[in-house]
Formats: sequence, C-alpha cells, structure tokens
Amino acid sequence: MTPERFVDDIEELVAWLRRESGQDRVFLLGTSWGSVIGLEFARRRPEWLHAYIGMGQAIDVPESERRGHAHALAAARAAGNAQAVAELESIMPYAEPGRPIPLADIVLERKWSDHYGGVMAYRQRQVDGIAVRLSPEYPDEDAARAYAGNGWSQQFLLSDVLGLDLTHVNRLRCPLIVLAGRHDRTVNSDVAREWFDVVEAPFKHFEWFEHSAHEILAEEPGKLLLTLVTHARPLAAASPPSPPSRASPAPPSPPDSL
Repeated sequence: MTPERFVDDIEELVAWLRRESGQDRVFLLGTSWGSVIGLEFARRRPEWLHAYIGMGQAIDVPESERRGHAHALAAARAAGNAQAVAELESIMPYAEPGRPIPLADIVLERKWSDHYGGVMAYRQRQVDGIAVRLSPEYPDEDAARAYAGNGWSQQFLLSDVLGLDLTHVNRLRCPLIVLAGRHDRTVNSDVAREWFDVVEAPFKHFEWFEHSAHEILAEEPGKLLLTLVTHARPLAAASPPSPPSRASPAPPSPPDSL
C-alpha cells in the first residue's frame, strides 16, 4: 500500500476505460488524497487525458497544515473558546519544518478546524457520511463500515502524505482544471491557488466554490456539475478523433518519485 501502487492502479483502470469506451482520452478527477495520485498520473500519462481535474488539490501539505492550524486558532480566539485556544496552543509550533507531525496533534487540529467550518463550510462537523447511509449503492452492513479503512491505511500512507511538497511540479502537458472550496482548511485552497498561478499547462481554469470547504461534491453538487459541463466538456469536444489501438497497452513506465 504505497502511493506508487495507487498510481499504477490508476494507469490500469484508465487503460481499461480507454479500451472499453473506444476513446483515446478520458477525464481524471482527483479529490483530497486522490489529488495527490491524480496529479502524479497526469504527469505520467498526459496523452491519455482530456484534462486533469484537481478538487481539494494537495500541493504543499505542511504549509496547508500550518495555515489550517492558524485559522482554527484565530477563530477560537475570536469566539472566546478557551478550551479550543488552550488545546491548539498546546501543539505549537504545529507542522514545524523538518519535523514529522505527530498523529495526535493532527487529530487535535482537525477537531477544531472542522468545528470552525474547515471541512464543510458553515458546519461544525463533517456530515457527508449521511449520504453513504442513504445511498442505494451501499447495503446497510457496508455503510456501517464505510470509513473503517481510514485508520488501517494511515499507518502506510499518512506519513508520506503529511510531508508532501509538490510545488516543484510547475508544468503539465495536459489541460488542468482546479476546483477549490473557499473555506477549505483541510487541504488549504489558498495554497492550491498559489500553485495554480505559476504552473504551466496547455489550458487551465480555476473555479472557486464560495459556499464549500473540503467536500465540494456534497456541498455544491449543482455548481460542480455546471462547472464540469462548462469548462471540462468542451475540452473533449475539441479533441481530435483518433481512436486508440485495441491492442494491450504498453507496460507502465517507471513511476516518478512522489
């Protein structure tokens, strides 16, 4: 269970989609953790994509963590929440350069960042799990376990992700669309905007979701659909018709370092 394995899995899946659909290119949307591996795949196989779409795009995770902590602390002080202030101050300096962030510190930061709308705008806690319980795609027994894998995967992936800095990625060879919740403190949207401003791509578009934090799909689904139709769909219509070979795809190229 490594980031490289996830990128390889994306490659296998996209290769299958290209064969099954008879299309040379597809869209790839990665959100949160998916934006890490999605961006890496866009670097590996740009010729397979109409566009890479990053939602809750992770770029400089330590800096994102620092800004999330600072926002939560400022909100707690403004609200006169002595407990929150004391707990947030107890883990300072938070996300100190050159030092891994202890998991206990992250849990505490998220407790108050989420409370002050950093994961879902205007809400004190994440509620997208309700959608899982309501979805006909999840039997009741599966819905109850929807998030059970989080703790297990943390031991393999979390330390790598928390130290991730992709600011060196300054050029993509496929179109780029970034979707950002204005209130996102889980994966700081201002950090993503700063990266977007400097990265080069054949086409790029940035869309703010003014009433979202980290869960755009649940918070502003209507605007998300309209944004994809308006800004992504034309990229497929403009692609030259060149059906892919039905032969097996070439072996995956060695993954770049994440």
